[in-house]
Amino acid sequence: MDTLDILQKHPLFEGINKSEIEKLLQCLKVYKKTYRKDEYIIYTGNKINFIGIIVTGRIFMEKEDYNGNSYFYTEIKHNNLFGEVFICPHIQNCTVNYRAITDCDLLFIKYDNILHMCRKSCAGHKKLIENLINLIAYKSRSLMDKIEILSKKSLRERILTYLMQLSFEKQNPTITSPLNHKELSEYLCVNRSSMIRELKRMKQDGLIDFDKNVYTLLDLYKKHLR
Repeated sequence: MDTLDILQKHPLFEGINKSEIEKLLQCLKVYKKTYRKDEYIIYTGNKINFIGIIVTGRIFMEKEDYNGNSYFYTEIKHNNLFGEVFICPHIQNCTVNYRAITDCDLLFIKYDNILHMCRKSCAGHKKLIENLINLIAYKSRSLMDKIEILSKKSLRERILTYLMQLSFEKQNPTITSPLNHKELSEYLCVNRSSMIRELKRMKQDGLIDFDKNVYTLLDLYKKHLR
């Protein structure tokens, strides 16, 4: 599958046909780069004036403390954007690292090229801006979900809140988390060993069942949160 076929399925280009996408790539002066696993794409302190599109692969958005320890913020998969939250003129520098967790093919679009339409003012460009606003709104919702999780004081409540968010999104009590146990513990900002012990207790208490990263929320979980 070539890049145009992939972009046609990307939410940023939703509602834009293949020929219009090809014109947009030229008009917006889009460029492509390949990164290897564990290679850094953006470092904390870098200035960002572009939006990144993941064509293939996955990346982490992570934060380092003053001791150099990395903390997992979120995983960003193919068909997603990154960097767009740092392109506000009032934000001088990026405050996180972006790192490839698999080999990645990425596209970059300068933000000014998106905002300032050419003389043709083509319908595809207008639709692209509309899609970008929708995607940023969706990411804001994801951030609200993360804030809800971190507002929970107990480890059990954080785990249950995360699982219920996935269950609500999929409309199914059985869900597959995109995160393994290590990644999930970092996402929840908890100790991995403590989290695994709590998962086992929750299983014993009849709240959940799980096998690796596949979880089933049982009826008792509703009672637990009352």
